[in-house]
Amino acid sequence: MDAIERRLLRLEKHKAREEDAQRRRNSGFSPWVQKAIQDPLIWTGRYTKTYNEHFENEGRPSPMEPFPQYEYFKHAFEIMDLGRSHCGKSLAI
Repeated sequence: MDAIERRLLRLEKHKAREEDAQRRRNSGFSPWVQKAIQDPLIWTGRYTKTYNEHFENEGRPSPMEPFPQYEYFKHAFEIMDLGRSHCGKSLAI
């Protein structure tokens, strides 16, 4: 087994341990909360609002609006997830 294969194996084991720990931490939450906290895109799309400073010019009743559902956000959140830091150390390959 070469160095890259060993590193990938360590990363996979680390990811499995992290996922297991996360499941244990979230087991007391309702199913919809569990789903929301597992996926930042679901959280932002369904449970957050964004501020529209041009709401008056656009004739909107409030500056607070649901987070937009643009298709490219899926890819942006996937890219952000790749750069997450674990224990202060990047897991970039």
